[in-house]
Amino acid sequence: MDDGAGLSTGDSESAVLSGTVDGMPKAPRRPPQLRGRIFRGSTAVSRGLLTRNDLRSSAWRSLFRDVYADAVLPVTHRHRCRAALRWLVPAGSAIAGRSAAALYGVGQVSMDEPIDVLVPTVTADAGTADAGTADAGTAGAGTAGAG
Repeated sequence: MDDGAGLSTGDSESAVLSGTVDGMPKAPRRPPQLRGRIFRGSTAVSRGLLTRNDLRSSAWRSLFRDVYADAVLPVTHRHRCRAALRWLVPAGSAIAGRSAAALYGVGQVSMDEPIDVLVPTVTADAGTADAGTADAGTAGAGTAGAG
C-alpha cells in the first residue's frame, strides 16, 4: 500500500517486524564498552548496553550461563577459567589440574575442555573447610563443561 510518498507501508512494517532493512538483516549491536571483552549478560542488560535479544545475536558467544564473550575474541581455556573464577564459583575456590597448568602457561588445553575447580566446603562435624570439586557451570560436583 502506497503512503503517498512513494513508500509502501506494508513493506516497511514487515521490515521493522523482521529486523531487516531493504531485505538485508541489520547488523548486531556491539557497544564499544563490550568489544573484545568477556562480561555478564545480566549486567550489560541492566546497564542498557544490550537487550536479551541482542545477546542471542552473532556478535556474542555464550561461554557459560549469563557469561558472554565478544564473538571476535579468540576465547581460550585461560579466558574460560578466569570467567569461571570471577563469576561462577564461590569465594575461596581454585582452578586445579590441567586448567591450573594452562593458567600458568604450562601445556596446551583446548578451549572447550572442562575446567577443573576445587571448591571449599564446610564439614558439619568440625566446622572446618575441606576442598571438594565443583562444576564451574553449575557449582555442583565435577568439572565445568563448555557452557
